[in-house]
Amino acid sequence: MNLKKVSREAIVASIDAKGKPALLFLLYVIPFLTVLAIQLVYTLSWRPEDIDFVRSYPATEWLINYKGGFLRRGLPGSILYMVLEVLHLSPQVLTVLFATMLFALLCWYLFGAAHGMAPRWLLLTAPLLGYPVYVDYVLGRKDIFLFVLLALSLRLAMRWGEKWWSPPLVSLIMTIGLLSHESMVFFGLPALVLMILLKAFSAASGPPLQLFVRQARRWVWLLVPVLGFACSVQNKGTLAQGQLILESVRSSLPPAARYLGHPGAIAFIGVPIEAFISDAHDALLRSHAGIPTWVLVIGLALSAVLLIAGVLVRRSEATAVFFVMACGLQFVCMAPLFYLAMDHGRWISISLITAFLLTVESTLPMRSFVSLRVFRPLVSFLHSIPEFLPPAGLAFWGAPIIISSLRQIFYSSPAGAALKVYFMMRVIGLPHPSRWWGLAG
Repeated sequence: MNLKKVSREAIVASIDAKGKPALLFLLYVIPFLTVLAIQLVYTLSWRPEDIDFVRSYPATEWLINYKGGFLRRGLPGSILYMVLEVLHLSPQVLTVLFATMLFALLCWYLFGAAHGMAPRWLLLTAPLLGYPVYVDYVLGRKDIFLFVLLALSLRLAMRWGEKWWSPPLVSLIMTIGLLSHESMVFFGLPALVLMILLKAFSAASGPPLQLFVRQARRWVWLLVPVLGFACSVQNKGTLAQGQLILESVRSSLPPAARYLGHPGAIAFIGVPIEAFISDAHDALLRSHAGIPTWVLVIGLALSAVLLIAGVLVRRSEATAVFFVMACGLQFVCMAPLFYLAMDHGRWISISLITAFLLTVESTLPMRSFVSLRVFRPLVSFLHSIPEFLPPAGLAFWGAPIIISSLRQIFYSSPAGAALKVYFMMRVIGLPHPSRWWGLAG
C-alpha cells in the first residue's frame, strides 16, 4: 500500500514538473505569436509600390549600399539592391520578409540548441526571442542577421575549430557581419575570441602563454574582420553618398512608385559622431518620475540577468554561472556603444541575447571551468530567487530601444501585448472606450 502511495505521488510530481513549463509556454506563446502577427500585418499594410520609410524605418538600414562608393553597413544593401532591380519589389516588403525568414531561422536554432538547458517558455521572453517581437521597429533590423551570423560562427568554432577550414570560414562570416553593421566588433568578435581561448584552456593543460600562442597562430584569420571594421570606420559615408543611395532605391522601382516620408537611417549617413554622443548623454540624463535613465538602464540589465539565471540555475548551476559571467563580458564589451548611441534598450537586449548564445554553444568543460572559479555565494544567491519570481518578472520586463517614458517598459513586455492588440483594433476601426457605453445603450 505504501509502495502504491509513493508511486502515485511520484507520478503526480512528474505531471506537475511537466505541467508547469507547459502552462508557462502556453501563456508566453500566445502574446508572442499575437504581437508577431500584428507586427507583420502593420508593416505590410501599405500599398506595395509605396516607399514609406517612416512606417518601415528598419528597411532603410538594410538598403544602405555601395552605389555611391564604399561605406559602412553597405554590404547587405548592395545585394538587396540587385534583387530590387530584378524583382521590382517594395523595399519594405522585401526587407520585412527577409528579416522574418532570418527570425524563423534564429527561433529554430535556439529551440534546438537550448533543449535540456533552458525551458522553452524562457526563450519567448522579452530579453531573448521576444526582443525583436515586442519592441517596435526591431523585427526588420539587422540585429537578427547579426545574431544568426554569430551563432553560426560560434557553432563552427566550438564544434569544428580543429579543422583547417574552420578559422578562414569563421573569419569570412564575421567579416560579412562587420561589413553589415560595425556593432559586431563590440558584441560579437570579442565574445568569439574569448570562447575560443576558454575552450582551449578548459580542454588542455600546460602553460597559459603556450596555449594562447597556439590558438593565436590557428586563428590569425580573425585579423581579416578586424581590417574590415577598420575600413568601415574610416568610410562612414557622406551626405552626397546618402542621396545617391536614395536615388538608387528609387531607380530600382517601377515608375508608378511613390516616395513617402523621411529617408530613415539613410539620413544619418555623414552626420558627425559628436551629434550621436550628445544625444546619448542627453537621453541617459533624462529623468522619468524622478529616476534618471541611466539608473533604469542599469536596473533593467541587472534584473534580466538575475531573472534568467534564476531559471537556469534550477537545471544546472554551471550553466547559470556561465550565463552571468557571459553577461558581464558582454556589458563590458558593449560599453562604447552605450556611450556613443542613445538606443540603450537595444544594447541591453543585444548583450543578453549574445550572452545566451555563448552559454548555449559552450561545452560542459567550459562551463565547469568557469563555475569552479566563481565564489559560491553567487550560486547560493541565485538559488534564493523564488521559483515564481522569474516567470512573473519576465512577463512584465521590457526594454524599449529608447526609454522616453516608464510605460514603454511595460508596453515592450509580454504583458503589454494586450495594449498592442487594442492599438491594432483601434487602427482597424474599434470605437474609443468612452463610446462603448453609448453603443451598449
